Amino acid sequence: MTSTPQVLGLGVGMNLGWIIGLGSASNETAQLGLMGRDDTALINPGITIEVDDLTPFLRELSTAALKVVHALIVESWRALGA
Repeated sequence: MTSTPQVLGLGVGMNLGWIIGLGSASNETAQLGLMGRDDTALINPGITIEVDDLTPFLRELSTAALKVVHALIVESWRALGA
């Protein structure tokens, strides 16, 4: 049986145990982060999203009545594609 990442055309770019980053070799912007449960965390989000410009993204979330449940982090590294 083919695994879901393969069906989506994604491969594992990083695996830190608590988070797995999937990405596409042919489309660097196609990325998906899947996070597992952290028993020490107050909230356990299911995904992480990378955006090019945070301000319009946050505006869209607000318009859709959605909220960010984890502190925003600007990473200095690129785990996938770099």
